[in-house]
Amino acid sequence: MKFDLSSNLTDIMTDKERDILLAGEKLFRKYGFQKVTMEELSKKAKVSKVTFYKYFKGKDFLIRRYLEILFEEMSNSYYEVLNSNKSMKEKFDQAILIKLDYLTYLGDEILEALFTYPVAREFYEEYSLKGMQEFKEYLQIEQVKGNIAPTMNIDLVMAILQEFGKMLADGKLSSYVSNFKDLVSQVNKLLVYGLLKKNRMKQMLIFIIIITSVCNLLSLDLSNRVSAYGDVTENNQVLGIDWTFGLNHSLTYKNYSISGDYSLYSQFKNEWDGQVDQEYDIKSYRYYLSLSKPQTELRVGLQRLNFGTAKILRALQWFDQIDPLDAYQVTSGVKAVLVRHHWLNNANVWFWGMLGSQELKGNELYEGNDKSLEYGGRIQYPTKIGDLGVTYNNRELKSGHENRYGIDLRTDGVIGAWVESSFSYYNTVLPIPEYLLLTTLGLDYVFSLGNGVAITLENMVLADSKQRISSLIYQELVSALLISYPIGLLDNIQILGSYAQESEEYLGSINWRRTYDYFAFDFSMSDSKTIGTSLQIMITANF
Repeated sequence: MKFDLSSNLTDIMTDKERDILLAGEKLFRKYGFQKVTMEELSKKAKVSKVTFYKYFKGKDFLIRRYLEILFEEMSNSYYEVLNSNKSMKEKFDQAILIKLDYLTYLGDEILEALFTYPVAREFYEEYSLKGMQEFKEYLQIEQVKGNIAPTMNIDLVMAILQEFGKMLADGKLSSYVSNFKDLVSQVNKLLVYGLLKKNRMKQMLIFIIIITSVCNLLSLDLSNRVSAYGDVTENNQVLGIDWTFGLNHSLTYKNYSISGDYSLYSQFKNEWDGQVDQEYDIKSYRYYLSLSKPQTELRVGLQRLNFGTAKILRALQWFDQIDPLDAYQVTSGVKAVLVRHHWLNNANVWFWGMLGSQELKGNELYEGNDKSLEYGGRIQYPTKIGDLGVTYNNRELKSGHENRYGIDLRTDGVIGAWVESSFSYYNTVLPIPEYLLLTTLGLDYVFSLGNGVAITLENMVLADSKQRISSLIYQELVSALLISYPIGLLDNIQILGSYAQESEEYLGSINWRRTYDYFAFDFSMSDSKTIGTSLQIMITANF
């Protein structure tokens, strides 16, 4: 929970006033409003009753001031997300999480008091009335922008929400869920999907029809991949469909080539985990323009950015989340400007720049700063023993900076071998390690058994230090083994196993895949400490 009352107390407050508010918060969250007495408040704040009354006319005045500060902060965080540039679904999803975080922070005692303690209930009713009006105005604006279904009756939505509020206050819904936070979560999901789902589905269908027709008329390169899958674990079952639409076109002028690429990703799934949950999402997967000449390329837009030599435990997984068993290498992209140049001896150099984001990329641990500049580069050079790569990236955190340095080397002899290492230096006030080191050592070899058994073995070591680089402390060792065997021309079997020594986390997975020209069938079975046993079947069509 990110909320901290002490950081939200204004500078015009005196030290005594702050002490009383902080003392009240500790007692209210533990015992509720009703049980706490004036004597306990004064004692906790280490002030006399006379001093207490100097700043607050009584306990109820303190309670109201406390709630004003808390709910003002929640409202600011809520609308900061709703007014961002994210999609409507992403904004509502994050807003729901913010609300649930604050409800968790309040605790059961204060949540109950909002509907039972007179002063708290009076404040909450006033706040709700004002919040309803602000939210109504927000929905009306988004409807004008076309982000909410034009047929949606906003006044009806608000009337329904007001009735929900009355039923919450009267306790008429409490018997249907285990606690208040679950109730708020369900009401918000009902609101989000009622506002967005049908509209987004309609938009997707219209978009598919229009873009397919235009592509056929203009003879543009068009690709589609549709996957239907079922996933069963010990606790839930999932049925879903993923659809990826790709569009590409290129032009050539003299020695230059200009190309554009756009991909759309949509997902629809039903999940059963004691109750039915339905999710639908549609978003841009890739979009970029590329200007290139032999050996040099400039690319601008949402693109995939990955490098390094490791295959499973990737220390240099800075910008992607590629699954080693995923034949399609699906991963989120980054919005970046990328320049690459390749020499004829296989040496190459990369430079990139991108806008910072709070969304974590690759194996990042800490949120970045929105709209800050993130930049880096990579040099790869063939040496006598193998290809050597050196990489650097600089980004601004929400509080401080991170400098990342990477090095990787691969050599191919009788046995392939590689090392890949990532070192991070955090210059921040956050209570986190100042230095972080990830190093992967790997080997691969193909045994001449049957059609050839390919084996890959990797070990990754994690170490960190809160003081200086010379005092790095070992934290974890992870080992992974990947075995791949082709059964004829159509079938392939892969077995993946990994184990973390300190946390005792483990994963075992086996995947069978049959591939045709336009279709592929996958069956996989896995077992892990966190999820348990799972089975997945997937059918994919490419056209």
